[in-house]
Amino acid sequence: MSTLLSLGFGAPAALLALLALPALVWLLRMTPPRPRTVDFPPTALMRDLVPREDTPARTPWWWLAIRIAAIAALALALAHPVLDPGGADDGRSGPLWLVVDDGWPAAPHWDEITAEVSARLDAAAARDRLVVLVGTASGTDQFVEPQTPDEARRRLAVWKPAPWAEARDEPLAALAHSAETRPPGSIVWISHGADLAAPAATRAFRDALLAAAKGALLTLSLPGRVDAVALVGLDNRAEATVARLARADPSLPEAVRLAALDVKGRTLAELPVAFAPGEANAEARFDLPLDLRNDVARVEIVDRRGAGGVRLADDRWRRRAVGVVTGTGFDRDQPLLAPSHYLDAALAPFTDRRAARSGETGAAIRELIDGGVAVLVLADVGTLPKDTAAALLAWVEKGGLLLRFAGPRLAGAAPDDPLLPVTLRRGERALGGALSWASPRGLGPFAETGPFAGLAVPKEVRVSRQILA
Repeated sequence: MSTLLSLGFGAPAALLALLALPALVWLLRMTPPRPRTVDFPPTALMRDLVPREDTPARTPWWWLAIRIAAIAALALALAHPVLDPGGADDGRSGPLWLVVDDGWPAAPHWDEITAEVSARLDAAAARDRLVVLVGTASGTDQFVEPQTPDEARRRLAVWKPAPWAEARDEPLAALAHSAETRPPGSIVWISHGADLAAPAATRAFRDALLAAAKGALLTLSLPGRVDAVALVGLDNRAEATVARLARADPSLPEAVRLAALDVKGRTLAELPVAFAPGEANAEARFDLPLDLRNDVARVEIVDRRGAGGVRLADDRWRRRAVGVVTGTGFDRDQPLLAPSHYLDAALAPFTDRRAARSGETGAAIRELIDGGVAVLVLADVGTLPKDTAAALLAWVEKGGLLLRFAGPRLAGAAPDDPLLPVTLRRGERALGGALSWASPRGLGPFAETGPFAGLAVPKEVRVSRQILA
């Protein structure tokens, strides 16, 4: 009974056809006038004939009921019956604003969101009401003037969620301009529920929307589950590749699967990830050999639609193999004074540090070059053997990066070493007098075009003396 009470009609005027049913019954039950009797003597010969068919004097009741039911059903169909018509329409006049959150969190439940928009358009069409359909992630280049529901359906048919987050403040100016000529009667904010903005920013958008709409009724609709999960970070650490995930609703039990793929789309590893009860963040570790981890080009959440569940990795993300060769014996006698100690501490968080098994400098350099290192660090290594220098120079010319740190041994190297950027000065190189300063100085800002662009200048680094090369 409650279902029948919530039934409405889009074209109630068609129900007037039901009033004609009594007249139809009367017409169907009508029979022709009784024929006049005329005596015809030869008809006596047909008195004993048995007729093969009997024609009823009146229409059978069951046949009459079928005809009446068919005509009544046709009248009801023409009236466009709608179940619970008030659920998608508030009964107000003026254009209906449909504000849709169409960022990447909407992708998993895009079908539910478009179904909600379609129901609102149907309700507006039943009352010949204009609509404004706007997406909060679609930017400023979208039509925000009142249009018919049929025109809005054409956009809805090709609408897809954007692969980025919403920028809700972008369409506000256009909406305010539209409201100056055609103020809206009501606003329906259809959201996926995964609010990526700060609470203060969400409240500011709500207030700005109401101000632009001049106080129209605002309704919030959440047609899908608030279960968005995103990959928020990816780190290729020394021991493993770590992926960081976040979810919108910590109260829901959630378990997903992560897959690491190479550039050809082949799966290198796949593992399950479960969120702890009440926690919004989780971590997953891919324990793979370094060579396989460097082949990872894409990490994604399996069977999840949306750009938020995908992280891409390029050459900057890979851990490079770095070889370190020192020219001093402090590595064994006094490790804390050895150049390799501080180099290891600096390189460990970002690279794969490789050490040569050979203790001889030339053999160690050739071993690391043959091992495929991308960077070779020479810490206070002086003059190199000719064959080692030639092999190292050829490696540099093929794209290898050579990094040399100065020290007493390098200061005594040959001045014409081709593996030095400048010719080293012999003798005293410390500057004094007018070219020196009384107190240590800090570093200046890094150039925007240099290799250290964007890095913060460390305040604890101080320069106390200038040394000529």
